[in-house]
Amino acid sequence: MAAPIGRLEEAVNERRLNRRYPIRLHLQYKVLRYGKVVGAGEGGTLNLSSAGALVRTEAVLPRGFPIDLTIAWPAELEGKVGLSLMISGTIMRVQGQTAAVAFSQYQFKTRTLRACDSMAEPAPANAVRTIAMPKTLSAAGE
Repeated sequence: MAAPIGRLEEAVNERRLNRRYPIRLHLQYKVLRYGKVVGAGEGGTLNLSSAGALVRTEAVLPRGFPIDLTIAWPAELEGKVGLSLMISGTIMRVQGQTAAVAFSQYQFKTRTLRACDSMAEPAPANAVRTIAMPKTLSAAGE
């Protein structure tokens, strides 16, 4: 049985293969160049899929650069151990302070819970503190 025309058109127009979930979580990032950290800061997720994330930061991130994200995951093991989602990827698209990151690998790691950790209220995406990146960075410039 063939798919209805409307659904086929939606599938053709939608380039993403993985469903995106609107989830806002606090994150820390490190922008890399030749394996060295050239920028770091904090921000928040706007949405996540199994292949990528849309993130918001105070600094404009350089398109094409590798990036490491550490996301404070809103789950605990036995109420004593927190989880962090560790992601390595590439900054694929940038529009102002919003960047799309394609994942190359990811894994969960445990972290110690602090007294100030709260699952009820993750940090809003616009409440960030960023360590300034050099303004001269660009993917094209060497």
